Amino acid sequence: MKEFETRDQAPAGEYFVGDPCYAVPDELWDEVLDETGYLGLFKTEESMTSGSHEYDGCGAGGFVFRGHTILASRTAYGDGSYNGEDNVEYCVDSGTLGAVPIEMIDFSKYDREYMSKLGSFVTFKKPVSIEFHRDNQGKVIISDGYDWFSESTVIEIPTDPWEECDVCGETMEEGYCDERWHDAEDEELEDEEG
Repeated sequence: MKEFETRDQAPAGEYFVGDPCYAVPDELWDEVLDETGYLGLFKTEESMTSGSHEYDGCGAGGFVFRGHTILASRTAYGDGSYNGEDNVEYCVDSGTLGAVPIEMIDFSKYDREYMSKLGSFVTFKKPVSIEFHRDNQGKVIISDGYDWFSESTVIEIPTDPWEECDVCGETMEEGYCDERWHDAEDEELEDEEG
């Protein structure tokens, strides 16, 4: 059973931060997915090919392909457009966000200017890591450390538009909740109790 090579960090340097599918050359994309367990969503080749579509990987990490470390993380709800806390809009078509080293990018697919509309180019001065926080707005965090004593680069991208309603505690979408529904439910509860 094939185990996929992973790393906790990628080396310092310049990266495209966004959906890795935009940065990896098309002719290598399927091979990248096969060699990295779909960017770490699966632990083994067996689980990746079982057809169960149940992810058993960590959901975020560094994955080695041809000597390069690609950082990648799942998003909370797959494809879409997510606004990072750095005021950059990150477009997603593969259900993942990450950081691809500049050396891997084939700029004949998309030029740098166009890719800047899909994500951002960031130079990290120290080794880089990635985390996925499902319980904290589905945040994908790409950083070269949280060091209070030296300059750090931290990219935080919330991928979960759902929040908890202050009235009922249920999940609501993009901060919207129909309070009239809550009023009617509260009246029903009062009728049952009274």
